[in-house]
Amino acid sequence: MAKIDLSDLKGIKLDEILGDLRDEAGKRASSLIGEGRGQVKTARRAIADPNDGDMFGAFVLGIAVGALVGAAVALLLTPVSGSEARRKLTEQAEKMRKDSGSEWDAHTGTENGKTAYQAPAPTYGAKDPVS
Repeated sequence: MAKIDLSDLKGIKLDEILGDLRDEAGKRASSLIGEGRGQVKTARRAIADPNDGDMFGAFVLGIAVGALVGAAVALLLTPVSGSEARRKLTEQAEKMRKDSGSEWDAHTGTENGKTAYQAPAPTYGAKDPVS
């Protein structure tokens, strides 16, 4: 390895070299910032003025992917099969009917459970309304 003599460094103008490096770095930084601003403007235009067809397509795709993921999660995390779940649901409904007994039968009459065709027909303009 060669030794550097301090007398060799006396002729180098360090201020000029550093100034040139600073100028070159400034130019490169300015060009990079300019490119970045151009990309930001392009991205903002794309976000602010999207094509409606593209947005609808993305929405439909999101719904479809969400439905598929939800179905997969439901299939993987369901603790029992469909037939067993239906059997348990039927048993629970029968248990609730037996527990409520007379209350269940009382509400199947003509009080609050009237349907539209069971209700008396309205009499418009009659003095004695039918209740």
